[in-house]
Parts: sequence; structure tokens; C-alpha cells
Amino acid sequence: MRDAVTGKLLWMFVADKNGAQSYWGVAARGNIVYVNCPIDYDSSQYGGHGGLCALNAKTGEELWSYAIYSEGSTPVDSAPYGPPVIDGNNVVFGESDSASFAHVGYVVTLNAKTGAELQVVGNCADTLGNDCNYVSSAPPAADGGELFYDGGTHNGPQGTEGALCARGETGITVNWCYFTPDVNLAPAVSNKLVLFVEGTSSTTSNLVAVKEATGQLVWRIAVNTGQNNNHFAPAVANGMAFFSVGLGQDNLYAVSLKTGKIVWSYSGGSAGYLTSGVSVANGVVYGICNGGSGSQCAFDAKRGTVLRSDTPGGTSIAQPLVANGAELSVCNSNDLCRFTP
Repeated sequence: MRDAVTGKLLWMFVADKNGAQSYWGVAARGNIVYVNCPIDYDSSQYGGHGGLCALNAKTGEELWSYAIYSEGSTPVDSAPYGPPVIDGNNVVFGESDSASFAHVGYVVTLNAKTGAELQVVGNCADTLGNDCNYVSSAPPAADGGELFYDGGTHNGPQGTEGALCARGETGITVNWCYFTPDVNLAPAVSNKLVLFVEGTSSTTSNLVAVKEATGQLVWRIAVNTGQNNNHFAPAVANGMAFFSVGLGQDNLYAVSLKTGKIVWSYSGGSAGYLTSGVSVANGVVYGICNGGSGSQCAFDAKRGTVLRSDTPGGTSIAQPLVANGAELSVCNSNDLCRFTP
């Protein structure tokens, strides 16, 4: 943890205990930071147990940890496969275990304050089973106790591999599913819409909006991705959704939520190609571009014009964080930098 203004190191939490690997994700609210973490390590094929750790934001002290230790009476190893998402009093993340060759997956809902287990549901999206041999690293979205997440399918239409589905965070009933040939869909929720990108081929994708309550399609826009679909959740502000779409040569599309029409787009201009998801604040869209040896790039949210393209070196797929009028983003490949407006 670093001071957002000075960059001073405040505390450090060792998240790769005993060399165990994990899928890294961080979320924070109030005085608690949530991070994917290994919890113990052994010499078995799957390496022990990992899950979610809650830390005191001021001191870095571990408050609680959670992992799956058994399926029924059978001991299992476990590891997180998706980052934490906070909604109200709950925190949600994806967890796999060593049953069925570590392809068994669950969506886990915990009490955000205590770590108490509220619900553990299989991530086969249409049946809520845990045996669809599928785990998705894309983060879910949550809104008012409802969860929107990507999962495998048992009974999807022919030609589909996955589905974006909705259910209550502590429920065991699927409310609706949007079936798709793509996997690892990363949704965002805004204005009673669920927004995401689905790949349809190696060079094309759809920008999609469905109704939050029913999953009914509202609009779908086919775009050229350059190489392939990535799975960045769109950023939303002032009635516009901003989609970073592609793989290593990402295009940026600004779409009206109301009309489903592209307002402007950017592809490989003066800032180079986008390599990350984007954030939006105060009329500016922030991302990481590959101009030169790596750039922190910013665009006018209304018009799409490039406002700046700084080049400290290195690229990243991590989208910038904007808070208190400043941008925090990865720079020089592995450093954290703060940029003032």
C-alpha cells in the first residue's frame, strides 16, 4: 500500500506465501482491502489452498482469510480464479478446487466485514452446477444484491460455449442467461443495462447491452477488433459507454447508452494502440497505449481527441485508477506512477 499523493510505501502484504501462485486481484472499501492470496502451501500437484484475504487498510494486518478446503467429506486443494468484487455488505470472487483436475469452479459470496460464507454456487451459469469444466478469469459485476457473471453452460443453444447470467448474490436461482460463443465476458452495470464485449471471430466482436432485469437484448454493435476480443469491462459515465476492444491492438469505442450508436472511435492514432481497459472521470477517458515504449494516454470523452500521451516506458493491460483528480497507473512495466491532471 502506498500513499496516493507521495507514493510513500505504507505497508506490504506478501501475497505469494511459500512461492504459491495465485490469480491477483484487489478491491477496497472503507478500511478494508481485499486481495486474492495463497493461504498455505504443500507439495501436492495443486499446491495447497488459496482464496481471499481481508487486510486492514491502515496497517496491512490480515483480518480474515477464506478458501475451500473440502467437497463434502473429501479434502481438496483450492485457488482463486477471479478477482474480488464488492457490493454492499458482500464481497464476491471465483474459486476453483482440485476436484475434477482443478476445473471445478464456484462463485463465492462472503460477508465483507467478517468473511463469513453466505453462498457457494457452482459456476455453470445456466444450471449452477460445478461440473461444466469451466472457470472464467473475467471479473463479475454486482449491483444491489444482484450478480452478473460469465460461466460455462450445460444446456446452451448449439454453437455457444458460455453464458453471461444473472442471479442474486446469495441465491441459488438463475434469473436469466445470455448465451454466447465467446467466453470470459467482463460485464459492467449502469442505467439498468448490463454491458459487455463478446467476440464472434478472430477479428470481430460485438458491443452488447442487455436489460439488467431480464437479459433482453437492447442493442448490439459489430466492430472490427484488429486481432481478437479481449475481456475488459467497459467504463461508463454521462450516458456513454467506453469499450476497449482487441488484443494488443485495441480500439476504443464511445457508445451512447440510449441509442446504441457509436459516437466516436479511436484506432492506432497519435497515442498508438490501447493495450488496457479504460477508466473515465471528469470528461476524460484514461488508458495505457503502446506509443513509443509505452504511454499513459488520455482522450476527450465527448469527442475522442487525444489529450495527452506520456511515455515513461513499458506497457500494461491494467486500466488506470482515477481518484481525487489524479491518475494512478502502471508505468515502466512494473512501477506504479501518479499523474496529475
